[in-house]
Amino acid sequence: MIQPHDLLKIKEGNHLIEKENVPEWLSRSISEVRFVVVRRAPIIDGDVPIGIRGKTRTERFGAFIPLSDVTERITPEQLAAAQKWRSHPCYEDFGVFQALNLVESVLQQYQLSWGPTGSVGFELASGQPTITETSDLDIIIRANDMSINIAKEIVSAFEEANVRIDPLVERQDGAISLIEYSKGQPSILLRTTNGPKLINTVPGY
Repeated sequence: MIQPHDLLKIKEGNHLIEKENVPEWLSRSISEVRFVVVRRAPIIDGDVPIGIRGKTRTERFGAFIPLSDVTERITPEQLAAAQKWRSHPCYEDFGVFQALNLVESVLQQYQLSWGPTGSVGFELASGQPTITETSDLDIIIRANDMSINIAKEIVSAFEEANVRIDPLVERQDGAISLIEYSKGQPSILLRTTNGPKLINTVPGY
């Protein structure tokens, strides 16, 4: 099942569906890098919501692609399992790669399934250089049940990294920020396919 943050390789001559004016860089990006990322939105009539990346941070575009145009799907968990960052030619240049080692070590202790997303996940999947010296490390953690105490322990361990780690906890009903959840606030933002909403938080929910 296709989920948000999955990376999709799309075939040439695809039937990209745009809902608004198309930027000039879009066709170049699609032709050079055939990978797109799944957005958190409903799949309607077989059309998958995707985000397309350009060469700069400001080049982002949301569109849809028919499922029939997808030739490969790579999940964040598959990227974590492959550990390609260890052999990346720029491993020594970017702190996000060393931070991935820390994340792997920490989350193994809790037996949690996880994977990199954002620019790091995109580069590991596509081979296209997208990471910069100022890149944060975005990750997802699959967990329907997590106590606030465990969330605090994980957030504290991640603070040992030399880069900012931004973890999302992916649940069946959507995603929450691990950092926000660890603060024990009475309510927190839940990101769903139908948009964000506030939910009440109870320790161990």
